[in-house]
Amino acid sequence: RSPIFMSSHDIPRPMNILTNEYMKKEEYFENVWDMEKSSDWLNSDGTFNTYRFRKYEMENLEITGETRTLAENLRRIAVFLQYTLPGLPSIFAGDEMGVTGLKDPTNKLPLPWDNIDIKSYELYKKLGICL
Repeated sequence: RSPIFMSSHDIPRPMNILTNEYMKKEEYFENVWDMEKSSDWLNSDGTFNTYRFRKYEMENLEITGETRTLAENLRRIAVFLQYTLPGLPSIFAGDEMGVTGLKDPTNKLPLPWDNIDIKSYELYKKLGICL
């Protein structure tokens, strides 16, 4: 059986992919995580403005309000498919805890051992037991 990945250390966390405005902003993006290709991050001379990009990442690290509810619901569907389609579900550390994050390094922040998203954890736990 092949692994079924929804995230890894190379891409944003699932809830960010499903709801962040930059994930699908431009039609020409090759992948949904190509948010750094947006012209919004370029200086007037065409060079990439890392500071502006990282500032956006840090300001949008958490998903809140209605967007959080949407992200959680979409993630539930995606995780259900990940666990029920043929293959082995591969979970990137923290996804089961509700960790969010856009591009590197925000998708690799330390695990929130003292602030686990219980709903997320219970979802993965229930589906894992059913296997």
